[in-house]
Amino acid sequence: PRWHAASPKAARKILRMGSLFFVLQLAAAVAFASDNLIAAQVLGTAAVADYAITLQLFSLPMLLLGTLFAPLWPAYGEAVTRGDVIWVQQTLKRSMLLAAIVAALPSLLLVLWGVPLIHWWAGTSITPSFWLLLGLATWTVLQAIGNAVAMFLNGASVIRLQVICASLLALVGLAAKIILARQYGLPGIAWAT
Repeated sequence: PRWHAASPKAARKILRMGSLFFVLQLAAAVAFASDNLIAAQVLGTAAVADYAITLQLFSLPMLLLGTLFAPLWPAYGEAVTRGDVIWVQQTLKRSMLLAAIVAALPSLLLVLWGVPLIHWWAGTSITPSFWLLLGLATWTVLQAIGNAVAMFLNGASVIRLQVICASLLALVGLAAKIILARQYGLPGIAWAT
């Protein structure tokens, strides 16, 4: 590499895009990683274990989907660049459907058998309510579909819209989590998300 080969225009573009991704990740952290902190502050530290362990079960489908959908990001980018609208539309529809199915099936099983599974895994001191299980299941399905859409938006370089939406989600979600946690306990946090 040589300094004369560097392009200030390209550097500004990369810095702008990187800055947007940084803000997007901060907003996502506030929106999604604040649950345990809110549970501790509003409901007490004992509630954190109940929420965190239950939430951990619902993260398994998301790990699988993350692995499946990560390669779509560059594929969407290439297809958008080529103008292959039909492939993009078909792939987005299929990935959203796959995300919903892959997230819904285990989530349904966790709603039905989550309590015995948690008792086997973590002991009987943690017994999530039906409403907490249902709220986390609903969130898991919505998050899975949202992640499928995010891969398309990332590939199409539509980051500014994601930053705006994620920032609004972080602000509104944080307030909603606090309010609903006070009214409904742990299920309120899940449903607010």
